[in-house]
Formats: sequence, structure tokens, C-alpha cells
Amino acid sequence: MGKTRLRTKLVLSLIFTTALLTGASLLIAQAYFQRHARLEIPHAIDTFRRSEDQWQRARQQSAAVSADYSLLRSLMTSSHAETIQDASADIWNVFRASDQGDLFLLANPQGRIMALHSATGFFDRKIARASLIQTLEKQRSRDWWFANLSFRAERGILGVPDER
Repeated sequence: MGKTRLRTKLVLSLIFTTALLTGASLLIAQAYFQRHARLEIPHAIDTFRRSEDQWQRARQQSAAVSADYSLLRSLMTSSHAETIQDASADIWNVFRASDQGDLFLLANPQGRIMALHSATGFFDRKIARASLIQTLEKQRSRDWWFANLSFRAERGILGVPDER
């Protein structure tokens, strides 16, 4: 290889130095972000779980209040589904206006759907009935229901009024 020009040596040393400094900077940044992620992600998950628990408690309280709502109670004494569907529209509008959920379903103690209101329109009575049966079989007071295998979930709380 004979003589290497001074200019070539200088350019090669600059390229090598730049690559070395870039690699070292990337390694330092990677170590910093890994350490930061290990420390912060558990806190973020814990915060999310606490806020989700608070949200669920608020929804359950809302379901309990709605199950005890006197208009709703008197409405559910009727066994005429069309009457309940029509009369529950006002209650649905109140819940929608206060962002209480995307789905409002009223069912009798036997599980027959008496009224169904959906914000997206994806839930029909057939899908709601299947979802309700599945939720009740699992003995859950809340659940996620999906329509038409889409990623759109309608959130709601299952409020089952006790018989007084």
C-alpha cells in the first residue's frame, strides 16, 4: 500500500471519530432510556389501574343509582317492551349527555331485553341478548361487549335491579 495521502488519513480519522462518538452516544442514550423505562412503566401501569378502578366504581355507582331511579323502576313494572323502549329514550339521553356509556340496556330479571339504546348503532337485540347471556353466565357485573367482531367496543355497566 505505499504512501497514503495526508488528506485521506485525515478524512478516515474524522469518519472513524464521528462513528465512534455516534455509537457511544447511542449506547449512553439506550442505557438511559432502558433505566428510565424500568422505573417509570410500573408507575404508569399502577396509575392507569387506579384510574380504571375509579372509573369502574363511578360506573357501578351510576348503575346502582339508575337501577334505583324511581322512573326506571316504575317503567320496568310494565312488561311491554315497546313501551319501555320508548319511555327509556329520555333516560338514555340523560346518560349519553353525561357520558355514562355507549350502551343502555334494560332487561327483566329473566334476562329478556326490554329496551336497548346504542350510541353507535352496532348493537341490535340479537347481539345484545347473546352478550347479556354470556355476561350473566360468567356471573359478571360488568363486561366488554363487541359487535360484529369489530374493534368497536360499547362500554356500559350492567345494572340488575333487585326485586323489592
